[in-house]
Amino acid sequence: MNKKPKTNLNHIKGLLFDKDGTLIDFSASWLQPIKDVTGLIADRAGQPDLQMKLMVDGGYVPESDSWAEDSAIAFETSENIYKRWSTMVGADLIDSLRAEMQAIIYASLENTVPVIDNMTGLLAKLGDRYTLGVASMDDEINVKQTLNGLSVHDHMAFYCGADSGFGIKPGPGMVHAFCKQVDLVPAQVAVIGDAVHDLKMARAAGAVAIGVLSGASSEQTLSEHADLLMNNIGNLVDHLPI
Repeated sequence: MNKKPKTNLNHIKGLLFDKDGTLIDFSASWLQPIKDVTGLIADRAGQPDLQMKLMVDGGYVPESDSWAEDSAIAFETSENIYKRWSTMVGADLIDSLRAEMQAIIYASLENTVPVIDNMTGLLAKLGDRYTLGVASMDDEINVKQTLNGLSVHDHMAFYCGADSGFGIKPGPGMVHAFCKQVDLVPAQVAVIGDAVHDLKMARAAGAVAIGVLSGASSEQTLSEHADLLMNNIGNLVDHLPI
Protein backbone atom coordinates (compact mmCIF):
# COMPACT_ATOMS: atom_id res chain seq x y z
CA MET A 1 0.00 0.00 0.00
CA ASN A 2 1.74 3.17 -1.18
CA LYS A 3 -0.43 5.39 -3.35
CA LYS A 4 0.50 8.55 -5.18
CA PRO A 5 -0.27 11.58 -3.00
CA LYS A 6 -3.33 13.68 -3.79
CA THR A 7 -1.36 16.86 -3.17
CA ASN A 8 2.17 18.08 -3.84
CA LEU A 9 4.44 17.69 -0.82
CA ASN A 10 7.34 19.85 -1.94
CA HIS A 11 6.20 22.73 0.27
CA ILE A 12 6.25 20.71 3.50
CA LYS A 13 8.66 21.91 6.18
CA GLY A 14 7.30 20.25 9.32
CA LEU A 15 6.24 16.70 10.15
CA LEU A 16 3.93 16.14 13.12
CA PHE A 17 3.65 12.47 14.09
CA ASP A 18 1.07 10.63 16.10
CA LYS A 19 2.67 8.21 18.60
CA ASP A 20 0.80 4.94 19.11
CA GLY A 21 0.42 2.95 15.90
CA THR A 22 2.50 5.50 14.00
CA LEU A 23 5.87 5.62 15.74
CA ILE A 24 5.38 2.52 17.88
CA ASP A 25 3.77 -0.86 17.34
CA PHE A 26 0.65 -0.44 19.46
CA SER A 27 -0.13 -4.05 20.26
CA ALA A 28 3.48 -5.12 20.84
CA SER A 29 4.09 -2.11 23.07
CA TRP A 30 0.80 -1.85 24.98
CA LEU A 31 -0.72 -5.32 25.33
CA GLN A 32 1.29 -6.38 28.38
CA PRO A 33 1.00 -3.05 30.25
CA ILE A 34 -2.76 -3.04 29.68
CA LYS A 35 -2.97 -6.61 30.95
CA ASP A 36 -1.00 -5.56 34.01
CA VAL A 37 -3.18 -2.51 34.67
CA THR A 38 -6.48 -4.34 34.22
CA GLY A 39 -5.13 -7.24 36.28
CA LEU A 40 -4.37 -4.80 39.09
CA ILE A 41 -7.91 -3.39 38.97
CA ALA A 42 -9.46 -6.87 38.93
CA ASP A 43 -7.27 -7.99 41.84
CA ARG A 44 -8.14 -4.98 44.00
CA ALA A 45 -11.82 -5.36 43.13
CA GLY A 46 -11.67 -9.03 44.11
CA GLN A 47 -13.13 -10.02 40.73
CA PRO A 48 -10.70 -12.17 38.66
CA ASP A 49 -13.03 -12.23 35.64
CA LEU A 50 -13.07 -8.45 35.53
CA GLN A 51 -9.69 -8.17 33.83
CA MET A 52 -10.90 -9.45 30.46
CA LYS A 53 -14.12 -7.43 30.71
CA LEU A 54 -12.09 -4.24 31.17
CA MET A 55 -9.81 -5.09 28.24
CA VAL A 56 -12.72 -5.89 25.94
CA ASP A 57 -14.43 -2.66 26.97
CA GLY A 58 -11.22 -0.89 25.94
CA GLY A 59 -11.32 -2.47 22.49
CA TYR A 60 -9.32 -5.67 22.91
CA VAL A 61 -10.44 -8.55 20.66
CA PRO A 62 -9.44 -11.79 22.40
CA GLU A 63 -10.25 -14.00 19.40
CA SER A 64 -7.54 -12.34 17.32
CA ASP A 65 -5.37 -11.01 20.16
CA SER A 66 -5.64 -7.58 18.59
CA TRP A 67 -7.41 -4.23 18.96
CA ALA A 68 -10.60 -3.06 17.29
CA GLU A 69 -10.50 -0.12 14.91
CA ASP A 70 -12.54 1.96 17.34
CA SER A 71 -10.53 0.82 20.36
CA ALA A 72 -10.80 3.26 23.26
CA ILE A 73 -7.38 2.23 24.54
CA ALA A 74 -5.77 2.92 21.18
CA PHE A 75 -7.45 6.23 20.44
CA GLU A 76 -8.92 7.88 23.54
CA THR A 77 -7.27 9.82 26.34
CA SER A 78 -6.28 8.01 29.54
CA GLU A 79 -8.81 10.15 31.41
CA ASN A 80 -11.64 8.92 29.18
CA ILE A 81 -10.50 5.33 29.58
CA TYR A 82 -10.48 5.66 33.37
CA LYS A 83 -13.97 7.15 33.21
CA ARG A 84 -15.17 4.16 31.18
CA TRP A 85 -13.72 1.77 33.71
CA SER A 86 -15.13 3.78 36.60
CA THR A 87 -18.64 2.96 35.37
CA MET A 88 -17.74 -0.73 35.69
CA VAL A 89 -15.91 -0.81 39.03
CA GLY A 90 -16.60 2.54 40.66
CA ALA A 91 -14.72 5.83 40.52
CA ASP A 92 -13.32 5.43 44.03
CA LEU A 93 -11.41 2.29 43.12
CA ILE A 94 -10.03 3.74 39.88
CA ASP A 95 -9.00 6.95 41.63
CA SER A 96 -7.23 5.01 44.38
CA LEU A 97 -5.19 3.09 41.80
CA ARG A 98 -4.20 5.93 39.48
CA ALA A 99 -0.65 6.28 40.80
CA GLU A 100 -0.02 2.53 40.60
CA MET A 101 -1.49 2.29 37.11
CA GLN A 102 0.63 5.21 35.88
CA ALA A 103 3.74 3.61 37.41
CA ILE A 104 3.06 0.39 35.48
CA ILE A 105 2.55 2.28 32.23
CA TYR A 106 5.54 4.59 32.71
CA ALA A 107 7.91 1.70 33.44
CA SER A 108 6.78 -0.11 30.28
CA LEU A 109 7.55 2.82 27.99
CA GLU A 110 11.29 2.23 28.04
CA ASN A 111 10.60 -0.98 26.11
CA THR A 112 8.20 0.24 23.45
CA VAL A 113 8.55 -1.42 20.06
CA PRO A 114 9.06 0.88 17.02
CA VAL A 115 6.96 0.28 13.92
CA ILE A 116 10.11 -0.03 11.79
CA ASP A 117 13.72 -1.01 12.31
CA ASN A 118 16.22 1.85 12.57
CA MET A 119 13.65 4.37 13.73
CA THR A 120 16.46 6.59 14.98
CA GLY A 121 18.11 6.60 11.58
CA LEU A 122 14.90 7.49 9.77
CA LEU A 123 14.05 10.38 12.08
CA ALA A 124 17.63 11.65 11.97
CA LYS A 125 17.42 11.68 8.17
CA LEU A 126 14.05 13.41 8.14
CA GLY A 127 15.22 15.84 10.82
CA ASP A 128 18.03 17.05 8.60
CA ARG A 129 15.45 18.62 6.29
CA TYR A 130 12.22 18.89 8.28
CA THR A 131 11.18 20.11 11.72
CA LEU A 132 9.74 17.16 13.62
CA GLY A 133 7.14 16.89 16.37
CA VAL A 134 4.78 14.45 18.09
CA ALA A 135 1.11 14.98 18.99
CA SER A 136 -0.51 12.19 21.00
CA MET A 137 -3.72 11.44 22.85
CA ASP A 138 -1.56 9.91 25.59
CA ASP A 139 -0.39 11.99 28.56
CA GLU A 140 2.58 14.28 27.89
CA ILE A 141 4.81 12.55 30.45
CA ASN A 142 4.24 9.25 28.64
CA VAL A 143 5.01 10.82 25.27
CA LYS A 144 8.36 12.07 26.56
CA GLN A 145 9.20 8.71 28.13
CA THR A 146 8.34 6.90 24.89
CA LEU A 147 10.59 9.18 22.86
CA ASN A 148 13.39 8.57 25.34
CA GLY A 149 12.82 4.82 25.13
CA LEU A 150 13.06 4.98 21.34
CA SER A 151 16.17 7.20 21.57
CA VAL A 152 14.51 9.82 19.34
CA HIS A 153 13.70 12.57 21.85
CA ASP A 154 16.53 14.77 20.60
CA HIS A 155 15.11 14.73 17.07
CA MET A 156 11.83 16.32 18.19
CA ALA A 157 11.41 20.09 18.33
CA PHE A 158 7.95 19.67 19.89
CA TYR A 159 5.83 17.06 21.62
CA CYS A 160 2.49 17.20 23.38
CA GLY A 161 -0.19 15.01 24.88
CA ALA A 162 -3.89 15.25 25.60
CA ASP A 163 -3.13 16.97 28.90
CA SER A 164 -0.74 19.59 27.47
CA GLY A 165 -3.41 22.27 27.19
CA PHE A 166 -3.79 22.36 23.40
CA GLY A 167 -7.05 20.43 23.19
CA ILE A 168 -7.47 16.91 21.86
CA LYS A 169 -7.84 15.34 18.45
CA PRO A 170 -9.59 15.89 16.07
CA GLY A 171 -9.45 19.55 17.05
CA PRO A 172 -6.68 21.64 15.45
CA GLY A 173 -5.02 22.83 18.67
CA MET A 174 -2.05 20.47 18.66
CA VAL A 175 -1.13 21.42 15.09
CA HIS A 176 -1.44 25.11 15.91
CA ALA A 177 0.76 24.66 18.98
CA PHE A 178 3.40 22.88 16.90
CA CYS A 179 3.32 25.66 14.31
CA LYS A 180 3.68 28.34 16.98
CA GLN A 181 6.59 26.52 18.59
CA VAL A 182 8.56 26.02 15.36
CA ASP A 183 7.44 29.12 13.42
CA LEU A 184 5.54 27.44 10.61
CA VAL A 185 2.02 27.77 9.24
CA PRO A 186 -0.30 24.73 9.02
CA ALA A 187 -0.07 24.55 5.23
CA GLN A 188 3.65 23.80 5.66
CA VAL A 189 2.95 20.85 7.98
CA ALA A 190 2.10 17.23 7.31
CA VAL A 191 0.36 15.29 10.08
CA ILE A 192 1.18 11.57 10.03
CA GLY A 193 -1.14 9.20 11.89
CA ASP A 194 -2.87 5.83 11.94
CA ALA A 195 -6.32 7.04 13.00
CA VAL A 196 -9.14 9.07 11.49
CA HIS A 197 -8.89 11.63 14.29
CA ASP A 198 -5.24 12.29 13.31
CA LEU A 199 -6.27 13.04 9.74
CA LYS A 200 -9.31 15.09 10.78
CA MET A 201 -7.01 17.11 13.04
CA ALA A 202 -4.84 17.84 10.02
CA ARG A 203 -7.87 18.89 7.98
CA ALA A 204 -9.22 21.09 10.77
CA ALA A 205 -5.89 22.90 11.04
CA GLY A 206 -5.26 23.24 7.32
CA ALA A 207 -2.34 20.79 7.26
CA VAL A 208 -1.62 17.87 4.93
CA ALA A 209 -3.03 14.53 6.15
CA ILE A 210 -0.86 11.43 5.76
CA GLY A 211 -2.31 8.12 6.92
CA VAL A 212 -0.32 5.02 7.85
CA LEU A 213 -1.59 1.44 8.05
CA SER A 214 0.71 0.44 10.90
CA GLY A 215 -2.03 0.85 13.53
CA ALA A 216 -5.54 -0.47 14.06
CA SER A 217 -7.26 1.43 11.23
CA SER A 218 -7.89 -0.14 7.84
CA GLU A 219 -7.14 1.23 4.37
CA GLN A 220 -10.87 1.64 3.77
CA THR A 221 -11.29 3.66 6.96
CA LEU A 222 -8.39 6.02 6.32
CA SER A 223 -8.41 6.43 2.55
CA GLU A 224 -11.20 9.02 2.31
CA HIS A 225 -9.49 11.26 4.88
CA ALA A 226 -5.87 11.05 3.69
CA ASP A 227 -3.95 13.09 1.13
CA LEU A 228 -1.46 10.23 1.13
CA LEU A 229 -1.82 6.72 2.52
CA MET A 230 1.09 4.34 3.04
CA ASN A 231 2.10 1.26 4.99
CA ASN A 232 4.24 2.96 7.63
CA ILE A 233 6.43 5.99 8.25
CA GLY A 234 9.36 4.32 6.50
CA ASN A 235 7.60 5.13 3.22
CA LEU A 236 7.95 8.88 3.85
CA VAL A 237 11.33 8.83 2.13
CA ASP A 238 9.56 7.67 -1.05
CA HIS A 239 7.35 10.76 -1.18
CA LEU A 240 9.14 13.64 0.52
CA PRO A 241 12.18 15.46 -0.79
CA ILE A 242 15.09 14.32 1.39
